[in-house]
Amino acid sequence: MTQLNSEKITLGDVIRLALPLKTTLLAGAQHVRRNVEWSVLLTSWNNLDEQVRTGDLVILPLELQQQSTKAGLRQKLEQLAAMRVSGVLSLLQIPPDIVQMADEKRLPLIIVPEGTSLRDVQQTIASLLIDRQAATSQRTMQLYR
Repeated sequence: MTQLNSEKITLGDVIRLALPLKTTLLAGAQHVRRNVEWSVLLTSWNNLDEQVRTGDLVILPLELQQQSTKAGLRQKLEQLAAMRVSGVLSLLQIPPDIVQMADEKRLPLIIVPEGTSLRDVQQTIASLLIDRQAATSQRTMQLYR
């Protein structure tokens, strides 16, 4: 997707400007300068290549993570790393050995605080990607309330 503003949005920008304050970067901290082209809410683990493109920030819904086995989650995250996504955002904790694998594969893993609304996360990220200046002003107002 071509951004409407001239400045590219990085993973670090998304974490700092769009995600809740207690968001944690579990793996891939050295890759926070990756550009984020768009955010994608996965609908299933099937046909990842049709849902996801290089540079996407992939959002894992609770249901998809809950129905995955540990081995299945590992395999799909390895596949996403090979697709060179900008990162993966989860609403649930990820086992330490999978976090380690993600770090080795250079796949940033982001965990948002429990109770975070998936809808709000997706909306805020999209707003940032479409209009950085407005999103930055909105975040500043949130911080100083």
